[in-house]
Amino acid sequence: MLQTAISTQRTESEISLFGLFPNYAGKATNSFGDYPLSYLELSRPTGRYVSRFLLRQLNILTRRHSILIIGNTCAPGYFFPRLEPNKGLEQFTRDAKKSCGIFIANVHQDQVVADDAVVFEAEPFMILNIRKNWQSFQDYLNDMLSKYRVRANKVFQMSSELQMEKIFADEMETALLQKCAMLLQQTLKEKTLAMNTNLQGILHRFSDHFGPNMQFRMYKKENEIVGFISCSIQNQNLIAWHVGYEANIARETHIYQRMLYDLVDEAIKNNCTCINFGRTATEIKSTLGAEPMPNKFVVFAKNRLMQAGLRYFKRKHYKPAEYTIRRPFKD
Repeated sequence: MLQTAISTQRTESEISLFGLFPNYAGKATNSFGDYPLSYLELSRPTGRYVSRFLLRQLNILTRRHSILIIGNTCAPGYFFPRLEPNKGLEQFTRDAKKSCGIFIANVHQDQVVADDAVVFEAEPFMILNIRKNWQSFQDYLNDMLSKYRVRANKVFQMSSELQMEKIFADEMETALLQKCAMLLQQTLKEKTLAMNTNLQGILHRFSDHFGPNMQFRMYKKENEIVGFISCSIQNQNLIAWHVGYEANIARETHIYQRMLYDLVDEAIKNNCTCINFGRTATEIKSTLGAEPMPNKFVVFAKNRLMQAGLRYFKRKHYKPAEYTIRRPFKD
C-alpha cells in the first residue's frame, strides 16, 4: 500500500503556513472543514508550456483576483482537500465568493466531482515508502536490481567533488537565503507558471514556519555554493520542497540525482516512513523507487461561458505529461 506524506486532514499548523504567503485569500468552508485559499499569481510565464492566448486571459483574471486556489501553488501537495460529491461552487461558504470567477482544487484521483467541474489530470506526486529493513543507505542499495545500484554508484562517483552542508531553517542567514533564491530562480525560469516572484520571501516564510523541522542542504564545489535542496520532516514524513542549482554543472556532476539519493539517506537516518519527492522529473524519481500518486485539478467556473472555454482548452490544447515508471527493486 502506498503511503503518502500528503494529508487530507488540515491541522492548524498546516493552515498557518498559507497565511504567511502574500496572496493568502482567507478560508473556504464545506461540510468537511475549513481550507486556506490563495489568489493565483503568474510568475513571468514564457508561453513555452501554455499557449500565449490562454496566458493573456489568465493574466486578466489574476489581476482581477478572479481565480482562487485551495492551498497555495508555493506549497503544492501539503494537503489534499475533500470535496462534496456532485457539488460545485455552492458547497463552499465564503464571504467574497461572488468575486471568484474560477475556483481550483487539487484533489486525490478517486475524488468524485460535480458534472459541471472541468477536471485536468495532474503530474503525479512521487512517493517513496521506506522499507522496514532499510537500517542504512547501503540496505536501500542492496534491495536494488544491479543496473540501478550501478546507476546510483555512478551518481556518487560523478558528484564526489561536491560537499554537502546541512543547515536548519532557524539558523539560515539572509545571505544564504538570497543565494538559494537565486539558484531556485535559475532552475524555475523556464518552468514556473504560478508562483510568487519574491522567491527569497517564500523561502523566508517556509523557514519561519518550519524552523528546526526544515533543513537546507547546501552543495558546494570548490567552496562555492552551486546548489541546494530544502526539506521538512514531520510525523515521520520527509517532504522535499525547493531545489535549485547551477545549470552548467548539472550534467557533469549529476547534482540533482545526488540530492535525491541524499534525501533517501536522510529519511532512513531519521526513521521516516516515506518521502514525498513532489512533482516533476517523474521518471528520474522512479529510478529511486518512488511510486506515482495520481491526482487531479478540479476547476469550478462561475458561468457557463467560462466552463465552455475551459473544456475547449482541455480538448484542444491540454496534454498530460507522459512518463515511464521504472522499477528498481528486486521485488
